[in-house]
Amino acid sequence: MKIPLSWIKEYIPIDLSASEVAHQLTMAGIETSAETSQGQQWNGVFVGKVIEVSSHPNADRLRLVTVAIASSEDAASLNTVVCGAPNVAEGQKIAFATSGAELIHPQTGKITTLKPAKIRGVESAGMVCSDLELGLGTDHDGIKVLPDSAPVGSLLRDYLTDPILEVEITPNRPDCLSVLGIARELSAITKTELSSPKLTGSIEKTGLPTLDNITISDPENCLRYTAALMKNIKVGPSPGWLQERLIKAGQRPINNIVDITNYVMLEYGQPLHAFDFEQVRGKHITVRQAFKEETFGALDGQKLTLSPPMLVIADDEGAIGLAGIIGGTSSEVRNETSTILLEAATFDDYNNRLTSGTLKLRTEASNRFAKGLSPALAAKGLQRAIDLIAQCCHGSSLEAVGDQRSASVSLIPIEISLSSKKIARVLGIGYTLNQTKDTLSLLGCEVTQTSSGKNFDLNVKIPYWRTDLTIENDLIEELARITGYDSIPTVLPSATIPYPLTQPLHQIRERIKDLMVATGAQEIVSYSLVSEKILRKVFSFDDSMPPLRLANPMSSEQEYLRNTLRGSILENLCRNQRYQAKGLRLFEIGRTYHRRQSDLPEEKEVLIAIVAGPAFQKSWLDEKVKDSGLGFFDAKGIAEFVLSELGLPTSYFVTEDRLFEAGKAASILSNKKNIGIVGELKQATLDLFDIDISNVAMIELDIKAILNLTNLKQRAYRPLSKFPEALRDLALLVNISVAADTISNLINQHKLVTRVELFDMYQGQGSDHNKKSLAFHVTYQSFNSTLSAEEINRAQDQILAVLADKTGAELRKQ
Repeated sequence: MKIPLSWIKEYIPIDLSASEVAHQLTMAGIETSAETSQGQQWNGVFVGKVIEVSSHPNADRLRLVTVAIASSEDAASLNTVVCGAPNVAEGQKIAFATSGAELIHPQTGKITTLKPAKIRGVESAGMVCSDLELGLGTDHDGIKVLPDSAPVGSLLRDYLTDPILEVEITPNRPDCLSVLGIARELSAITKTELSSPKLTGSIEKTGLPTLDNITISDPENCLRYTAALMKNIKVGPSPGWLQERLIKAGQRPINNIVDITNYVMLEYGQPLHAFDFEQVRGKHITVRQAFKEETFGALDGQKLTLSPPMLVIADDEGAIGLAGIIGGTSSEVRNETSTILLEAATFDDYNNRLTSGTLKLRTEASNRFAKGLSPALAAKGLQRAIDLIAQCCHGSSLEAVGDQRSASVSLIPIEISLSSKKIARVLGIGYTLNQTKDTLSLLGCEVTQTSSGKNFDLNVKIPYWRTDLTIENDLIEELARITGYDSIPTVLPSATIPYPLTQPLHQIRERIKDLMVATGAQEIVSYSLVSEKILRKVFSFDDSMPPLRLANPMSSEQEYLRNTLRGSILENLCRNQRYQAKGLRLFEIGRTYHRRQSDLPEEKEVLIAIVAGPAFQKSWLDEKVKDSGLGFFDAKGIAEFVLSELGLPTSYFVTEDRLFEAGKAASILSNKKNIGIVGELKQATLDLFDIDISNVAMIELDIKAILNLTNLKQRAYRPLSKFPEALRDLALLVNISVAADTISNLINQHKLVTRVELFDMYQGQGSDHNKKSLAFHVTYQSFNSTLSAEEINRAQDQILAVLADKTGAELRKQ
């Protein structure tokens, strides 16, 4: 909300700059910024004084006006221009624009540079400006006359510029969506007396006839409805002061009646609406829920289709207003309007938000009703509007008033008990009786002392506009807020500081991310919601027990909670495949959601990773080097690195998966528990995702399973051996069914073996078709002495004996 600082100063005499005001409000919990926007384009526009007015020699309706734009009023400061305004007179202080000034063109509404012109034979190099040309209003019938105190010769921008406060409030403070609300806050903060507008009376005690032609058929959504019938209305432009104030607050002046309703909304925070009563069919108002598919023509030109429980203001033939949001065209105030029905109501905040959100229609009025207004505010706002109409529309008369409210509405102020003991317990400091009473009184509360002594008790009557104050803690918060949070002393906690809560799952997830990045992989983040099409591509859509579907998905692309990350990462690979000169390594750690009968879904933390594309970046230096690309063994190597860094021993066993090539997929086991899978994707799967890379390998790990194993595995330090290593190669013939990992694990069991690495596998011409050849680098090392050749040979013979016994392996002969 935009609030001119001058408007606030009308109610509270403060000598603070806009930035100081903004700072104090922000420190009190109301986020405020200061800006100076009005008149920034007024370069070359000065405060001038009319020295002489004479007739134009060639035109009856034009006059020659001589203006001084310096306080000395010497000849050098005089400018004579042609002017057609009927209200120009000698001695006036006016806004004078010199050649080159940028003004608003009356016909086009666009900013135009003023140039010298010859008007009916007389040279005119300047202009005496109206409100319209300055952008201060819509009046173009006469010039803008400034107060006599305006300093001649000063830039108009310096004289008229009014700092604007931009206020952002929290949802529980609808009272601060008003000038008076902010003035009340500043009054309490600065301890300055507030001067509110004086109302001439109260609609609850007018002695006028009661409007009996108003019916509330939905009292749950219309808590209070007040109205006033006014006759002898003359619709026209608003006074200049009112237009200026609305423009500074970001509103567009329309006419005096509409402008007054907007003015009161900004001043008090109570939205109002004026109906042309002659256009109300049947002369009866009903506040009801909209009929199903009822149509409504809004003031902004939209044709809206309504449905229950949207609340409307209706006459005998249909809706004439959308309650708390916008009026209708059928009963809008026109230039011919002479009788109006002025409405100030309180509508249910939830229903208002629901209607506004459903129709995607937000207005200044709906913004206030959505935060919940006090029913007591309606009568205050209506009376203020009545007073302003009487002031601006001479001859108008108030004929009747109406006030209906729901049985659930009480206008009796809330009373809260407050004790000094509770204040000290909550804030850690104590406040004196006078401090407490003065602070709460400045906020508009009525404070009565109920017990005396060092520990006092108070009874606090809450003002109608503070709907957020309902319990004792609210009042304590107000004390701290207004006296200043920085006034609360900093002390060390009296209780023992609790130990931080460990989050093992979070810790291991972050550790795995770091390890994946260390392998050169890049992390991606994808949506938890996916389409049915994506899930079917990776065979993860079971028609008998489909994934969890959103009740109201925003699109078919985000319809189901994913039960796998496979589709998401392949979609990402498709989008990124053309942007990399070398291989892609992508990974994501995210949740998958799995349906359970009669229970909430099971959520699993999963790592998914892919490697694809060339292993090396292309270069003219190595054009002859054959690059087979990243594949299964690269992915397996990444998995081994990550798991070994986590201290987990791993083994791999051939498995089958519909997504992977036969013979190129392996289950990953640790301590005999399955923790994931690694494999090379089928070409058919790649084609489904429009992936042009021939080899793509994928890793999938269960984070929770890894966590359970790492908790069991305690890593221990072992010093490095001081003695040298010995490397031997071991070539073996084994049955095709024996996994290389089985051989490697058996070799590793010997006490002198420190490392085993498979470097060759052969099956084909020259060998038994039931056999395969496996070649290993075996590293031997002792912690006690340097190994001799005899010791190494003896160890190797022992290893061969175990292999022959367990797997039938035999040493390959040349």
